[in-house]
Amino acid sequence: MKKFITSILFLAAALTLSAQDARQRTVETVVADVLAAMPANNSTDFDTQMADFAAAPASVVETARMMKPAGEGVRNNLYEYALTGLASYASANPMCVDKVREGFAQAIKATGDSDNKAFLLNLFRQIAKPADAQLFNEYVGDSALASIALGALVDIPGTESLILDLVKEGTADRRLLAAAAARKGI
Repeated sequence: MKKFITSILFLAAALTLSAQDARQRTVETVVADVLAAMPANNSTDFDTQMADFAAAPASVVETARMMKPAGEGVRNNLYEYALTGLASYASANPMCVDKVREGFAQAIKATGDSDNKAFLLNLFRQIAKPADAQLFNEYVGDSALASIALGALVDIPGTESLILDLVKEGTADRRLLAAAAARKGI
């Protein structure tokens, strides 16, 4: 029985360690530290906080999870500020952009509130690559998110055939599709 309990405790300790960064901080701790330091005093502090924040895709998901639906009259400005800063930081730092993109993709799928999802889609749009076009395509049929999704598809290089397919299908708002096709030169 002692061996069994010891094995379980060892497994629990190993799983806890795997969710920590190099300084033995969990994602929740990193997010809390970044949020506590916002707004940063100077650009050096900001870059340090954002580098920690960008190190794990789960930090984006965790921060997005903290956001409350806008309809509840809650102010999400601290979370929005941190996520906006992260998207800006990632756009200027190619070394971390893929992890941040992954985090935004996960956060968008995990967010139920349309307003928060629109906010996250707009931020993700700033750092999106051609591989992300399918994620935006999923929201073209959503009347609350179609404008953002089609705008992102226009911004992403190489999406002409995808937009043309959407025009042929006719499942999205025709005015938005026409504007997207015109902006893409289709």
